Amino acid sequence: MKVYLTYEINEAELRYECQSIDDTNCYDSLNKAIDHIVSRISQGLSDGFVVDQQSEEVYEAVTEKRDDRGLIRYTELFNAIKEDFKVGRYFSVVMFEGYQENWQCYYTIVIEEKELQ
Repeated sequence: MKVYLTYEINEAELRYECQSIDDTNCYDSLNKAIDHIVSRISQGLSDGFVVDQQSEEVYEAVTEKRDDRGLIRYTELFNAIKEDFKVGRYFSVVMFEGYQENWQCYYTIVIEEKELQ
């Protein structure tokens, strides 16, 4: 049986304020895991974090492909994550506080596929 783990790895200052691994969840479907990741990215953006530009499709989905009200288009972000996940059965995106490459305060959001025996 396949399961999908989601978690956040806090780095630099966040590691001291929070714990190293945060918000760990396990889902029985990829779609549920991606739903959770979309909500975590949205929350991070609301909290003043920015998506790493190295994650081109995700970055584009949250910056350029917004609706008329300036909100993130859920489907665009969901599909960008799903396509990226297909490559290696793994997805991660770095969220920087305030600006790109703020190595003083950032975290990584992850989805991993695992096989349960």
